[in-house]
Amino acid sequence: MRRSRSAPTTPDAVFKALGSPARLTLVRTLADGERCVCDLVGAVGLGWSTTSKHLDVLREAGVVSSDKRGQKIFYRLEL
Repeated sequence: MRRSRSAPTTPDAVFKALGSPARLTLVRTLADGERCVCDLVGAVGLGWSTTSKHLDVLREAGVVSSDKRGQKIFYRLEL
């Protein structure tokens, strides 16, 4: 199990990361608990690539962390 977590960032970076409606939807979905990327793609209604880019922004800001399990990547809130 490999866990990916970014170093803590500034409040400015967190607020900027939350500035997109799609990223807010991802955060709201993750508020109910850990989710696989496949679940998040459906929740946000965007393609895989776009969803992954939004998740990268959230991870870089320290809002979420990821955990790879086999072929799947799971995300959870860190704030």
